[in-house]
Amino acid sequence: MLNDWPILFHSMLPVLGFFVGVFGSSTGLGGTIILTPLLATVFGLPYNTAIGTALAQMIGMSLSGLIRHYRLGNVDLKFALNFLVGSLPAAICGRLALQHITIRYGMEENTRLVFNIFYAVAVSAAAISMLIKLIRYIRRRRRGEASKKRLKNPVSRAIVVFVAGAITGFLGGLLALGGGIITLPVLVGIIGVRLETAVGTSVFQMVFMGVAATLTSLGTNDLNWVVIGLLLAGSVPGSLIGPLILNRVVTRFESSRLVKAKRTIQP
Repeated sequence: MLNDWPILFHSMLPVLGFFVGVFGSSTGLGGTIILTPLLATVFGLPYNTAIGTALAQMIGMSLSGLIRHYRLGNVDLKFALNFLVGSLPAAICGRLALQHITIRYGMEENTRLVFNIFYAVAVSAAAISMLIKLIRYIRRRRRGEASKKRLKNPVSRAIVVFVAGAITGFLGGLLALGGGIITLPVLVGIIGVRLETAVGTSVFQMVFMGVAATLTSLGTNDLNWVVIGLLLAGSVPGSLIGPLILNRVVTRFESSRLVKAKRTIQP
């Protein structure tokens, strides 16, 4: 593991942070779904420390990405605040659950194996889910249906968003999952918002979810401040690039769709 090579260990963290920042802010997944298992399996951190460290650096990374998303108009504050009602208390519960698991079972080989298997399944599920949602989103945009809200009842939408926020917060606090795995399908597939708005809104709620989880971890061994600082050195600039990539991809798609529409109309 890289912790046996201190120079390589510390020099690779900003590089990892940069790619996590670009990935997290452009997809809305937060990047912790990739960062946490890498910190544990490649960099040799205990899983409880890897999870706490990933959540803490997610605050700075998501905050810088949020500023860029907000300036680009990619944040729906109404849905973001509704998510927070469920995600904030759930994130605290998730952190307390992890601390209980750590105290009772420790982070022995069997426990690490369970975490490794879970993250492998989670990453695969996230990739497949995102691919399916992206394909469906593009098809709806081509048919001009992307802006139509599928769930029109305000009460039903509020309940769905609250439940999704609670699940997102608990999994985020317990396993440092950024939440986009749940947030994006709900906002795009059920509520019917634009993809870039769903990503920006997901990044918004990750900032506050990370704060709640990190405050719960203060006074424990779940935070490695040196690793957090080195990760932020790369993830903050990376998170500023991600929203630009997302908006450029969406803009190019819109332009190509308009060109095709004009060609169809012209005799």
